[in-house]
Amino acid sequence: MCFICGHIEETAEGHHMLLHSEDGPELVENIITLCKPCHQDYHAGRLPITFYLKDIT
Repeated sequence: MCFICGHIEETAEGHHMLLHSEDGPELVENIITLCKPCHQDYHAGRLPITFYLKDIT
């Protein structure tokens, strides 16, 4: 299920809130599931989801 829009898909995509490429932790608390359109929108800068960030380091 997509964390943003609630769409249910068989192939939800995992997204690191604190990016793995920027040393984000490999913790379940750092990962949300997104549908493909929301994931693409996030990486294109059209979907800010930083409101979810909390102290997960």
